[in-house]
Amino acid sequence: MYLALKFLHIFLAIVAVGFTSSFGLILARASKGGADGRELKFALDTIRVMGRIGHVCFLFLLITGIALIHIAGYPWYLWLKWSAGLVVVALLVAQFLLLPTVPKRLAILAARGPGDPEFIALSKRSAVLGAVLGVAALVVLWLMVSKPA
Repeated sequence: MYLALKFLHIFLAIVAVGFTSSFGLILARASKGGADGRELKFALDTIRVMGRIGHVCFLFLLITGIALIHIAGYPWYLWLKWSAGLVVVALLVAQFLLLPTVPKRLAILAARGPGDPEFIALSKRSAVLGAVLGVAALVVLWLMVSKPA
């Protein structure tokens, strides 16, 4: 049971981090598209789908991680507390600050185009939040691999 759960946990981490870490590249490539914003719309639609999948994977990553701690009988080491705490904070930031901007950006893009100041401001805010969440994911990954005392 433990090995199957550990496999699922690692698989979820690969999908979650892999999907979400690609958003910047997808948007950077799309922003070089035409002035009509068609590429940006496609990119944001793709990110909306990938974001949902990544968000669910992060949630199940937290659940499987807690289950692994319980099954293995580990005490709640400080690195485990930090990892779980960072994942919870990242999930909340993504759910309430980052994910809601995608449909809003799509609506602005359709109505006013990619040069709209509100679209640009939301895109910049999303990029900063995405970078912060990316750093949080890297810290969790480092904690999981290094298991500092």
